[in-house]
Amino acid sequence: MTHGRIALGVNGAGGSPSPAWESATSPFEIRNRLLGLARSAAARPGGRLLDAGRGNPDWMAIEPRRAFFQLGHHAALGNGLPDRDAQLDAFLRELGNEADGEPWWSRALTWAESALGIDRRALFGGLCDGVLGARYPEPPAMLPLPDRICRAHLAQVYGLDERTARSMRLFATEGASAAICYLFESLLGNGLLAAGDRIAVVTPIFSPYLEILSRPAFGFGIDALPLDDDDGWQLPRHCIDRLRDPDIRALVAVNPGNPVACPLGADVVERIGRLVESERPDLLVISDDVYGPLVPGYASFAARLPRNTAALFSYSKFFGATGWRLGIMSLAADHVLDRWLAERPDTRIVTDESRYRSLSAAPGGPDFFHRLVADSRGVAFHHTAGLSTPQQVQLALFALDALMDTEGRRCHELQTALAGRRAALWRGLGLPPPSVRDHTGYYEWLDTAGLVRQWVPRVLAGRAAALHARPAGPACRRPRRGRPSGERLRRKRLFPARVAREPAGAGARARGARLARRLHRFGRDLIRMDQRALVGRLLDPRCYPHPVEKVDVLETHISYVLLAGEFAYKIKKALALPFLDYSTLELRRRYCEEELRINRRTAPALYLDVVPIADSASGPCVGAAGDPAEYAVRMRRFRQTDLFDAMARRNELGPAHVVELARHVAWFHARADGTPADSRWGASATVLDQALDNVSSLRARYADLCASSDLGELDVWTRTEFARISPMLERRRIAGRVRECHGDLHLGNIAWIDGAPVAFDAIEFEPALRWIDVASEIAFVVMDLLDHGLPALAWRFLDEYLAVTGDYEAVVPLRFFLVYRALVRAKVAAIRSGQQAAAGAMPPEVRGHLDLARDLARSARASVVAMHGLSGSGKSTFALRLAESLGAVRVRSDVERKRLAGLPAEASTGGMPGVYSADFTRRVYDRLEVLTRLVAGEGRWPVVVDAASLLRSERDRFRMLAGGLTLPFCVVSCEAGEEELRRRIEARRRDAGNVSEATTSVLADQMRWQEPISEGEQDVMRVGPDDRIDACVANVAARMEVGSARP
Repeated sequence: MTHGRIALGVNGAGGSPSPAWESATSPFEIRNRLLGLARSAAARPGGRLLDAGRGNPDWMAIEPRRAFFQLGHHAALGNGLPDRDAQLDAFLRELGNEADGEPWWSRALTWAESALGIDRRALFGGLCDGVLGARYPEPPAMLPLPDRICRAHLAQVYGLDERTARSMRLFATEGASAAICYLFESLLGNGLLAAGDRIAVVTPIFSPYLEILSRPAFGFGIDALPLDDDDGWQLPRHCIDRLRDPDIRALVAVNPGNPVACPLGADVVERIGRLVESERPDLLVISDDVYGPLVPGYASFAARLPRNTAALFSYSKFFGATGWRLGIMSLAADHVLDRWLAERPDTRIVTDESRYRSLSAAPGGPDFFHRLVADSRGVAFHHTAGLSTPQQVQLALFALDALMDTEGRRCHELQTALAGRRAALWRGLGLPPPSVRDHTGYYEWLDTAGLVRQWVPRVLAGRAAALHARPAGPACRRPRRGRPSGERLRRKRLFPARVAREPAGAGARARGARLARRLHRFGRDLIRMDQRALVGRLLDPRCYPHPVEKVDVLETHISYVLLAGEFAYKIKKALALPFLDYSTLELRRRYCEEELRINRRTAPALYLDVVPIADSASGPCVGAAGDPAEYAVRMRRFRQTDLFDAMARRNELGPAHVVELARHVAWFHARADGTPADSRWGASATVLDQALDNVSSLRARYADLCASSDLGELDVWTRTEFARISPMLERRRIAGRVRECHGDLHLGNIAWIDGAPVAFDAIEFEPALRWIDVASEIAFVVMDLLDHGLPALAWRFLDEYLAVTGDYEAVVPLRFFLVYRALVRAKVAAIRSGQQAAAGAMPPEVRGHLDLARDLARSARASVVAMHGLSGSGKSTFALRLAESLGAVRVRSDVERKRLAGLPAEASTGGMPGVYSADFTRRVYDRLEVLTRLVAGEGRWPVVVDAASLLRSERDRFRMLAGGLTLPFCVVSCEAGEEELRRRIEARRRDAGNVSEATTSVLADQMRWQEPISEGEQDVMRVGPDDRIDACVANVAARMEVGSARP
């Protein structure tokens, strides 16, 4: 078995794919499809499968791997010896008894002492400490002994002189991809780069790098510098000249290339070096050099431009240990990034002095290298930065083993093996290998368009001969005129006659590329057509093992749902989208099982099991034995008219439904698993990426059809609002508000069954879409109710959820998530419309969701309304109606009093002593004031304070709060006669759903010590028992200048 991988590409004009093609096609998607094809072919007689895996071909580096486990075993046991000297002697004796010849450890320690000047006992002791992982890395960038060993190895790889090697600073990371992420995140965090800055990328390139640089959160502009395949994959002079542009801030390259496996020539590196020195001394060069050891006389950017280069080397990739995640980033001591820091505005420097005070007291803060190391651990900052010490030990052992190979024996063996593997590949294709200068053989770039041009004439010739030799008879009757047969149709589309006689040149390459794309689409479409045909055959009631009279089918953008008798069968579409991959039968089976698991949390009675669907000449059979052609989730069927969205369209969805839904969701969130502390799910960067992806997807689909100002406005608003709320999001993540939620909680995924709401169809295909802040989940419900024209129900749902959970912090990021959810619905509607019809004008459904997102983004307008009135005066009824009209958050004294007492909202205090004392009441109003400041100040939402506010001091505290926040304020005083108040209180006490505990005796006490509204309180609106509530609500809304709650 060999290790490595084969890279595929489609050559167009110029010989390399565009960045858009690379970023749109995941290498793992390609890998899965090719493995499926290869395994299918290998199963045939005489078939073979060469599984190249993903690691580098240095599979022969066995000894440093074994050395790691030998050291770990010895260090963990300690052999009962008190000091390292005794341990080392015992360790070497033990290994000497087991091995033939001199043990690797003995040679390694001796070589390190003689060549690197590292005392063998100090090295052994340091590595023992590291392999145990008993303490944090110190210094955090890299442990001293691995640093010395890896520095010597990298100096050899990069071809550094002694002075340059000494000046390099090494940062051990979880592989090169992590290093490049850390680098750009720190550059952005320190204001050295910003959204809109341009990054030059040598293409084709390792796809994850392109995906990292294209993250919406970064917002970089990517300038592709395509290599010339006709010149041995070298960078043309005109591409190098583009680096003269001062707007290009950085150059990113993999050298030798990935996936083209060829190094940049020394002349190219020199030409770039001269340009940087003479014209662009400020240019940052980021170079991944992992394949450098395979190239004799390798010319590196680190050697030519040490002060401009951030050099990356992935030890895990080179040594075939990708699961270890081992890499090093190298920066020179006097690096260009330190000059970038020095040139920033003074205001930014002052900010950084505060941010990095714990690292450095020097004016302006630490240099960039130490900022990079600290920033790599985010909120933990420098206290726990650094690669784990056992990983650093393995890294050092790999480097030491490579250094000991002074004759280059292993590299020669690798090069021989790679050349043999490459030759075997081309023999299997039946074609001669292309001659490319300095090709390392690690990857192979397959020009599929060129292959098609060579194969098609043979295929056509073979097919023509077969057709000509076919015997006469009915089987070869000429198809009728009119629509072509399936065979002729496919041949006509895939193999146009002009391909066989196309002229040489760029035009031919372009036509070949188009043909290769046809082949790709044809294979993809065949799978979908076959699945759609299967679904069509499953409309036959005889396919099911239970009584069925008629089968109906529902279709979403990602699934088919077959309604058969008392059951529903959900089949996942065979497709791959940017956010899911159902492209193989095995993936669909796996995701069916995952869907069953996550949906049984909220709908255990609906989700029954996963069933196979066998197919044969006599037709498909659900649940039958045999090779499955498909899988389905079997569910108990319910009436489609019971869906919340159907009820909303019939105007049958009411307050009781959304109140029960809010309680159901609160119950579910309280019991859902919380995100692990070290997980990136729900991290603020992930949230922003997901939000911006909606905008970019819609821009890509409707760039020429939609008003660019709308999407531009939403993009800017999303970034600005995220910057405001991101600290709150991080605090909520740490506090456990990120949970394994439903992920797709809109009205179409909620049904009213047996008198209760049931949420179903949770997201199973992408954990990041369901491991979310609970605020994002409730925002989906609120947004969808608003979208259905039901603003009063939207705010009623939110009111009940907040009352049950007390999670009023959720309203701070709520508007951000409302806009995000509206854009999610717009994107899904766009995908669905793209599946059902050809491209055209933006569908009304997409346009409607975009309009809603825009209106929500513009809707921030806070105010404070304080209720006033005796028990039974109707203030809570009015407060609820007012909150529904204003789109306001209601904070309730009755609910918060019980919360402070440790009781749920619906519970009774049961005469708990002191709950209604003056001191406890002050605590209740303190709580209401904190919540009002949070919701109106940080959340920018209107607030209705639902409390009696019978004392002037109680009203004044909200009056002063609103004044301090410069928000509109008024007091709404609800009034009624004493007899009416007593009647209402008695009626309310018979209502089990009412949370108030006021009695007529409480009313008598209130009337005795209340402080009525005085003439000096000019901001009061009075509501009498005979006033129409709707008119009064409208008057208050006009005074608050808020208007309708519907955006």
